[in-house]
Amino acid sequence: MTEIRIIPKAEVASWVRSLHSAKPSIALGILLGGDRWLCVDEAALATVGREIVGIATIAPEGEMRHGEPTIVAIYVLHEHRASGVGYKLLETTVDYMLSKGLAPIHIDAMNSKVSRMIDRLPAEKRQKLSVVDQSMGGMMDAVLEM
Repeated sequence: MTEIRIIPKAEVASWVRSLHSAKPSIALGILLGGDRWLCVDEAALATVGREIVGIATIAPEGEMRHGEPTIVAIYVLHEHRASGVGYKLLETTVDYMLSKGLAPIHIDAMNSKVSRMIDRLPAEKRQKLSVVDQSMGGMMDAVLEM
């Protein structure tokens, strides 16, 4: 069973570094690297047993500290994709941010799967999101699936 919990960024930083070392990829560099990682304060962490299987990152002040609360990235290990982990991360992160008064929540949907997950959220939650489709009509899917 997948468990999702919100933790400070520092508690997951070593796992993210290990991902970059063990499985370097364009997707990891885009989603969990550089400025997109630096602006993060907290993360929703998905675990199955003791294994970390996914993460959603939270920047309360937005990317580049532009002021708009942002879910910066949602990343699920390849072997756990298509199992509902990404949706659970999204929903838990949205619920947490709304409970903290962080709205509207900005999301750059870089993958068509993220757009579909957002579409599955209840209307009252979707109304609190500011979503920008960055998937280029699904062309980014192949890049981010690596």
